[in-house]
Amino acid sequence: MHGRPGETLVLEAPQILRYETDRTRRVWRLVEWARWLALLGMLCVAAVIVVTWLAPPTGKG
Repeated sequence: MHGRPGETLVLEAPQILRYETDRTRRVWRLVEWARWLALLGMLCVAAVIVVTWLAPPTGKG
């Protein structure tokens, strides 16, 4: 048998279709989160670059 220990195998068509539909929704939700978090990371990097660029010099040689 394959799968995780203690996991029951789904062998009937309606259950398999329901599982595939739910799994697809979960994956799309995770992809959406990843997309927004990547955008947030890029914005943070851009903000740090702007702050570093516009910061006054410290005068240390």
